[in-house]
Amino acid sequence: MRAKGDYMESNNGNKLASFLLAGALLLSGLLVLPTATGNPGPDLWISDFYEMDESPPPRTDTLYEVFLAWENGGDADANGVRIGIDDEDGNLMAKSDPINMGAGETGSLTLNITFDSVGEAFPVAIVDYDETVSEDDEDNNEYEGWFNVEPEIGIADVWTDLDIEETEAQAGQQMLLRF
Repeated sequence: MRAKGDYMESNNGNKLASFLLAGALLLSGLLVLPTATGNPGPDLWISDFYEMDESPPPRTDTLYEVFLAWENGGDADANGVRIGIDDEDGNLMAKSDPINMGAGETGSLTLNITFDSVGEAFPVAIVDYDETVSEDDEDNNEYEGWFNVEPEIGIADVWTDLDIEETEAQAGQQMLLRF
């Protein structure tokens, strides 16, 4: 028990040291110094995959031209890269010649594919198809397309306006028309 008039001694030097130590610990937790650098490389992806403008709808067992756009968003070149297209079952439909893709470069190409069945088809375009390039991100190399494949044989209504003079053909006579 303290007697009246007894007071605790204070040591301002210890308080200051404690305060400075707490501040240093707080700052060390907020300050992050880089300790290693990454190894920047290529980063390849397909940015577009669609049918060519003004193309007829795709038909079964008929070559069909498709457009593909690619990008190398990485900091390094990728040489000898192939772009391939697989069907829904993973079977190869088409593969490009080797392409040199410079760092930051974009490009495009067309490939011909053939559909085996009528209806909706979801082929997958894959950049670095042969997996020869080590990339920063290997999870963005695929692009799924959508196509509505129509049957090869169908019925079409064709209308034309003919102006035949009486002297050129008789009623009931067969004629050869060329379009």
